[in-house]
Amino acid sequence: MAVHASHAGLPYCVKGARYSFLVPYLDADGDPTAPATPDTEISKDNGAAADCAEEVSATSGMDGMALHTISGAETDCSVLALNAKVASGPKATLMTIYPRVLPVLFSVTATAGAAGTITLPTSVRRIANLISGCIIRTTGGTGGGGTGGANNQARVCTAFSTAGVATVVPNWETNPDNTTTVEVLLTEMAQHALLAMVMVELSTPPAIASSVLGDWFSWIFSGSRNKRTETATQQVVRNEADNATIGTATVSDDTTTTVRGRFD
Repeated sequence: MAVHASHAGLPYCVKGARYSFLVPYLDADGDPTAPATPDTEISKDNGAAADCAEEVSATSGMDGMALHTISGAETDCSVLALNAKVASGPKATLMTIYPRVLPVLFSVTATAGAAGTITLPTSVRRIANLISGCIIRTTGGTGGGGTGGANNQARVCTAFSTAGVATVVPNWETNPDNTTTVEVLLTEMAQHALLAMVMVELSTPPAIASSVLGDWFSWIFSGSRNKRTETATQQVVRNEADNATIGTATVSDDTTTTVRGRFD
């Protein structure tokens, strides 16, 4: 892989994935100046400086600006210090990057991939149909892996089809295929994905296939604002205004086995 603008399309740098950004170069007077023989170095977690795996690419027709890509191995840290040095011309540019750590919802091997998509296996589609807004990070196979995860790519999922095809933005630098392993990461934009996973795993509530997300929030709302009473065998949610029964659930606690039925 090489310096590639697509990795600048992320909302932030993701730990363990490639990331691109523009580096400004100024001379001693503060004037934009093209770098002569750039030599970019990084320090991971305040460790010893090392040459970047890839060197900056000067922006054509614009003195004092260059595109740089750091690898997935280089972002595998808590804090990354970058020193964009040059042999002559501008002064060195210093930058600090804090790769984001995001929760992993699940890890799978893709079944196919293309320029702006990746297809997830049927085993996770019931969960994955709510991953819009999550970030998909490659971890191995075509378009991922490499020494220390250098080739890992991260992309924002913007849509997910019933056929298991996740649309990502921007397009991949290297398209994935059926050998690509990926992790789906939870972002602030996709907090609903975590809730969906919890609902699928619970055994007592109704299946997601027969209930819309709004029904779940309705029950949560009802349980928080209305009255609840419970006997040894039944729990009842009642309307606060007229004491009418909204729903009932069978319960049991004989000190050895606890049963909690669904509300009807």
